[in-house]
Amino acid sequence: MKKAQYGILNGMDGAGKGVQFEKLLALYPTSIRLREPGGTPEAEVIRSVLLDVEPSVRHRIDVLLALLGNPVITPLTSRYVEDAIEEMEKNGLSGIAESYLYAASRAQSNETVVQPALANGQTVLAERSVACSMAYQGHARGLGMDFVWELNSRAIQNAMPTFEIFLDVPPEVAQKRLRGRT
Repeated sequence: MKKAQYGILNGMDGAGKGVQFEKLLALYPTSIRLREPGGTPEAEVIRSVLLDVEPSVRHRIDVLLALLGNPVITPLTSRYVEDAIEEMEKNGLSGIAESYLYAASRAQSNETVVQPALANGQTVLAERSVACSMAYQGHARGLGMDFVWELNSRAIQNAMPTFEIFLDVPPEVAQKRLRGRT
């Protein structure tokens, strides 16, 4: 059996992750592609709750409640979604709710895609990782690295990458790229 690999591409917004990720995929044409948040139908629902700008908090909660009825949801994913709903009912889509939802997406993808693929000797390539949660929720949202790592260490269950590539571009280059987006 060939050696399984788990590669992650990270970088700040505007660093060019999307373009470089496509090039990385070309080097590993039989790899399993994973994005964060997302990567499974259930994790894509969580992604929509996190990233869609229009829905109200009530709508987001209703989407998550419907997701809890899905029998494919892992127990840890379910627990994190329930914790996120509880937080959202009190404080809206706060940094804590975000942390639970990113960890829920990661737990679902890890248990249903990453772990089985690695066990079968397949290569998994992911765009973004727990490092993003550490930066955005741990640091930028002020929740602390310990809190964010504790949530996510359970979600990834020691599925650590074989390699991780970080794209480092000058902030002014990233800002220029971001201004060009719609």
